[in-house]
Amino acid sequence: MINTPSSSQLGSGKRIAFFRSMRGKLIMLFLAVSLIPLAIVGGVAITQLQAAKAAANEVSDNYFPSILNLDNAELALMHIIEARKNHIIAPDDATMRAMETEIQTQQKKLIKALAGFESTLDAGIETAAFENFKAILKVFLQANEQVILLSQDNNDDKAQAMSVGTTNEHFEKALALMETMRQTNVVGSEKAKFAADKAANTGVILTLVVSLVVTLIVVIVAVWVANSIAQPVLILTDAARQLASGSLKSTGIVPIEAEKMNLRQDEMGEIGRAFDGLTRYFQAVIEDLVQVSQGLAAGHLSVIPQSEYRGDFIQIKIALETALSDQRLVIEDIVQISQGLAEGNLRVMPQVEYRGDFIQIKTALETAMLNQRVVIEDIVKVSQGLAAGNLNIMPQSEEYRGDFAKIKNAQETALSNQREVIQDIVQVSQGLREGQLRVTSQITYQGDYVQIKDALEKALLNLRQVIEDIVHVSKGLAEGEQNITPVAEYRGDFIQIKNSLESAASKLAETTAQNAKQDWLKTGHAQLNNLMSGEQDIEKLAKKIISFLTAYVEAQVGLFYLLTKSKSDKPAYLQRLADYAYTDTDNRPRTFLMGEGLIGQAALECKTFSITQTPEECTHIIRSGLANALPCNILIVPFLHEETLKGIIEIGFSKTLTTLQRDFLEQIMPSLGIAVNSAESRTKMQTLL
Repeated sequence: MINTPSSSQLGSGKRIAFFRSMRGKLIMLFLAVSLIPLAIVGGVAITQLQAAKAAANEVSDNYFPSILNLDNAELALMHIIEARKNHIIAPDDATMRAMETEIQTQQKKLIKALAGFESTLDAGIETAAFENFKAILKVFLQANEQVILLSQDNNDDKAQAMSVGTTNEHFEKALALMETMRQTNVVGSEKAKFAADKAANTGVILTLVVSLVVTLIVVIVAVWVANSIAQPVLILTDAARQLASGSLKSTGIVPIEAEKMNLRQDEMGEIGRAFDGLTRYFQAVIEDLVQVSQGLAAGHLSVIPQSEYRGDFIQIKIALETALSDQRLVIEDIVQISQGLAEGNLRVMPQVEYRGDFIQIKTALETAMLNQRVVIEDIVKVSQGLAAGNLNIMPQSEEYRGDFAKIKNAQETALSNQREVIQDIVQVSQGLREGQLRVTSQITYQGDYVQIKDALEKALLNLRQVIEDIVHVSKGLAEGEQNITPVAEYRGDFIQIKNSLESAASKLAETTAQNAKQDWLKTGHAQLNNLMSGEQDIEKLAKKIISFLTAYVEAQVGLFYLLTKSKSDKPAYLQRLADYAYTDTDNRPRTFLMGEGLIGQAALECKTFSITQTPEECTHIIRSGLANALPCNILIVPFLHEETLKGIIEIGFSKTLTTLQRDFLEQIMPSLGIAVNSAESRTKMQTLL
């Protein structure tokens, strides 16, 4: 809501108090200008006279007593010196005592005079000089007492020498310091006299200066009073001209000046507040008219006048409210028609009474709604035909006019394009049904139909890639390629095909690997059996066995231990009967008792031992003249015949032993037991024969 000025802001009309009125202020100002200068001049004169009096008092109360006390002290010193001399040359004791009394009397006068002098000293240089004088005076008095004592002892020569020498030097220093202090006080008294003269002269000069300054202030105040009356009048005159020219926002009054004028409590303040209230009222009314107009321009139909209209301005408010009401009814009717159309009600009609030029709006609305109804009914007919799958349907109405003609053209073009697109999709689908993976779109797709074309082409491409990849994987699996995998990008439900292909390839590879392991085990077993067949010497058989086993499992070194029974009552032992690629460089034992070392322990427990060594624990195996190998893994396997130990196989690997290699060695151990047992039996038989 726009704020309008109240009656108090337009001017109160009350009588102004005397001290707040301009008349009262002028009288008070005249009295102040007349009396204040006299008071200032009198105050300055009194101040300077007091300064002169203070300087004179300083001379009489401070410097003159100081000089007088110094003179008395110096006179007392002179009397002390004279009494000391008379004491030295005194003819009898009575004279000496009289001189001593005189010295004591003069010392008291000296102390009194110095005390009076000290009371007038200023802190600083004078105090330091006086302390120095007191120290020298003390030494002098002590020396003087020694002279008196020497004189009392009738040692006049020493007393005279000391009096003329050391004592006299201290006396001269004391006199010199007293003279210095006297000169200081003389200079101070002269300065105080100069200060008194200066204060008197300054008083005269300041009185003249203050008189001139006060006169200047009186002139300035007079000019200021004149301006304080004339300037507001000039400001209000200029503001009235601005208001008359229609400038309501800027009346030409500086805000600071306007605030000063409104805060005044005199007649000029009343005039300023009344003018400010009038200006604010005009501004409030004009701003209200502007906000109503701007509200209408912005489409706010509920906008109404907010300001307080007075006098003839009330007619403007009534006219505004009537015009706004009529316009609001018309626009609300147009809104209800538009809402009916938005809801699909093509039979909606105007409901209110249109007046004046608004009748043309009503006629135009009815004509537009009739044409729109005909066009929409035709569009519905075309849409229903498309929904029924009739691609040959076309717009039939002749009422497409103006921009509606563009709708008709757009419909015909859209129907034609849609027909071509659907026919192209049909030919692509028929090609796929016939197994033609190279079939492609033949027409130009436009607008959003381009997405259909892209989707078709991508689908065809993905389908072609998937089928080609399936063919590739199937051929690979058929040819026994174990590591073949799908390489195309499978999406959607095709991922299941990819998973099936990968699973089939994985299972085939697993089966092939398992078969290869079994073939390797069976081949090794068969080759070993073939190697051990026939009648063979035990040593040759052992050599063949260890050589074959070491080479077949890709080991680097192998040892063959045979369980040998002693001819005497000694226990059986394991004897190294054969080896493969082994060099005995550190004189390792060739035989082991049962339970001795890992070989004996494996034989005792009939248990396989697998050992992993660090490089520091390994022994180099000389494989050739140029290369060495370190057996980091060692497998010790016992072989038995009918649960009877026959020997030990020890094999060293430079690489990690695989499970397959270990399984092979453990599986062929029974065959080794049978072969060794057969060879031993033949050897015993030959021995018996």
